[in-house]
Amino acid sequence: MTSTSMPQKDTKLDVLCTKLRVLATELGPDVQLPNVRALCQMLGTTRVTLAEAMHVLEEQHVLYSVGRKGTFVSPKINHTFIHIIFDNSFINNTPVTLFWNMLWNYFSKEVQRRAETRLETCTFQLILPSPQTDKALPDETMQLVSSNRFDGLLVVGLNIYSEDWIKHQPLPSVVFAGAGNQMVGLDNQEMLHLGVQSLYQQGCRKIGLWVPLYDDLSSSPLEEMPDVQFFCKELDTYQLPIYRELIRRPHVELRQESYRLLNNNQERGYKLAREVFRPENLDRPDGLLITEDLLTSGALIALQEAGVYPGKDIKIATHSNAGSPLLFGYEKTLTMIEFDPMEIVQTMFSTLDMLIAGQQPPQSLILVPPRIHEPERNTIRS
Repeated sequence: MTSTSMPQKDTKLDVLCTKLRVLATELGPDVQLPNVRALCQMLGTTRVTLAEAMHVLEEQHVLYSVGRKGTFVSPKINHTFIHIIFDNSFINNTPVTLFWNMLWNYFSKEVQRRAETRLETCTFQLILPSPQTDKALPDETMQLVSSNRFDGLLVVGLNIYSEDWIKHQPLPSVVFAGAGNQMVGLDNQEMLHLGVQSLYQQGCRKIGLWVPLYDDLSSSPLEEMPDVQFFCKELDTYQLPIYRELIRRPHVELRQESYRLLNNNQERGYKLAREVFRPENLDRPDGLLITEDLLTSGALIALQEAGVYPGKDIKIATHSNAGSPLLFGYEKTLTMIEFDPMEIVQTMFSTLDMLIAGQQPPQSLILVPPRIHEPERNTIRS
């Protein structure tokens, strides 16, 4: 297993770099530093160590050299540099979900906006899944993050070994779809609350819950899932009976063909709806809360084939993503509980801004709330 590197005590070079950075900040952009002899006396160091420190700070855009004229403070001294690491396995699953591609697109837009409105540069890095499940990150990535070239780090995805390594870095970082010292997540409990509330208000008294299945075939038992447990509590709040047989997750299906994707929840939603709404099955819900839009999109195809009409024969409240075309055309018949990928990106950046400024966010996990769009097109903020 790749060992995680713990923060080490600052070396003489680290201390000197800090002193030089403070001096450069005091002098300001494009101001020339004192000569080498004067700097050595001022900072109590040797020419060799000073040369090493200056090289490090040139790479970090703090200083720059002009031939024999000397060393100057970089015009980017007050510039912020942010590195963004994105798990490429999400992007590779394009046929399966639109969310991650939308998130990547919104990251690009926000980076461009911030570059135009403030002194900030962001770099992107896509990380390919490693065949070694116990490997933290590629060596070049760990070297880059540890190089002190960046003021902050944004991370999307990655495995538990990567998360552990990032947690122990002194660089301020914010993580989504993973664990870290500072995280941004989705408020799934609010989604479940809004869904049950909407279905109850529409007159549903026999409410079912469908949750997606992902690639992790060692998923916990359905009744132990936090979403399922919270859903049952919400039903109890409205004094509604809990029908365990109506709480469903698609069956695991192994694909032999290499070209078939395993976690196609759209197909799974289709098959689950065909099973539940087959003509001979009279044990059906009158309201259904589905926690993934792909599952819903597949179910809608099966319902149409079965002659079951959402909004009339069954009320459906579903997860959705703002800007996604996946459920287009069903706005008048479904309750949409919508998460905005752009809000996720902006929350990650604003949280990182606080950390870089030396401020501590109020919580280590900041949850992005959903917004509910009722079938009558009324929009209610959560």
